[in-house]
Amino acid sequence: MPDPALHRLLTELTPRGEPTQPVPDGSELARVAEVLGHGAAGWAVEFSRHCFDAVVADIGDERPPVFFTTLARAIERSVGELLLALGEHGHPSGLNSDQVAIVEVLAREGMPFSRIIDGLRIIHRQWTQAVLDRIEGHRPVQDQLRLMRTTTETMTGFFDRTVDAVIAAHLDERQRLIAQRVAGQREVVSAIVAGQTVDPAVAQAVLGVDLDQHHLAFLVWLDDAEEAGRGSAAHSYLEEIAHEVCRTLHSSGPVAPTTLRAWASRARPFGDRDLAAVQETAWAPGVRLAVGRPGTGIAGCRRSHLTADDVHRLARSLPIGTPVVLHHDVALMTLLAGDLERARWFVTEELGPLAADDESELLGRSTEERRLETHAALRLAEVLGQAQS
Repeated sequence: MPDPALHRLLTELTPRGEPTQPVPDGSELARVAEVLGHGAAGWAVEFSRHCFDAVVADIGDERPPVFFTTLARAIERSVGELLLALGEHGHPSGLNSDQVAIVEVLAREGMPFSRIIDGLRIIHRQWTQAVLDRIEGHRPVQDQLRLMRTTTETMTGFFDRTVDAVIAAHLDERQRLIAQRVAGQREVVSAIVAGQTVDPAVAQAVLGVDLDQHHLAFLVWLDDAEEAGRGSAAHSYLEEIAHEVCRTLHSSGPVAPTTLRAWASRARPFGDRDLAAVQETAWAPGVRLAVGRPGTGIAGCRRSHLTADDVHRLARSLPIGTPVVLHHDVALMTLLAGDLERARWFVTEELGPLAADDESELLGRSTEERRLETHAALRLAEVLGQAQS
């Protein structure tokens, strides 16, 4: 049963200025007019505009008109919901659709939920002041303390639930955006690695990196014991390690994180000193890194990812003890499992003139490649602990 004094306080609400037409979709206000009277509904419209002006003054007005139309409607609907809650005519189960739309827009802009909550605090302060002013003029005086306690508890509970709902909606939208961005990044990286034609402008928009720069791909993983110990937190931990690798390289990234894959990019080339810095850093126990060969442009980016894959595959299948494995150190062994394209990369860079396409070089190149294969086989046998025949 609603408190008669509170019911009278609410039904005596009237707008102080000129009558204001409510924004469209006034279902909450229609309900307010039905149970508390048209004066209370008019007061809600006027008070909503006052709150709207205060919020806009805080967040600025440099947004499309549709945003402010939705914001005005969200505030007005929320004011109607709180009036109904004060009159014990129902409590909202969550954010109204306009509030959800506003939270999603601001989340897409990258605004932290703390700034959105600042806007709610502005409205909360406006509400508190308006209600206390009304209670101060209420008669008989002996009702004032009870009204103050009742309205304060209701308003605090209302705004606490709203804050919780805003945080949940903001996090949901941010997670959706992150998943969408990662999916887009994965798609572009997969296209690059597959050798497909990728529009550099599209790639830069999705990845946030100029593909004409120098790139270094690497994969991060945990040994079995460490992964089991970290459980569901393993992915976040791997991302932290990937970011630390990029900081070691003084580069941006990782720009395309997946479960294991990361990618560092910068304007100047990656040299032996950079690779040594990664290899010599004391990473946490159980952390393993497979580092590809540095490359430039889209082709170099693709190659860096492919060589990182080669190193990762080798390091996972063979008992290589070092936690950081560089492609430069195991290139011969990865050739055994590679294809002709990778073999030509190695021969071109490591054997120089022997990589020429001239037929006169063919015999020498074939002989040298056989020697390399034999040497690589011996190295693999050594790693595997097998006897050499």
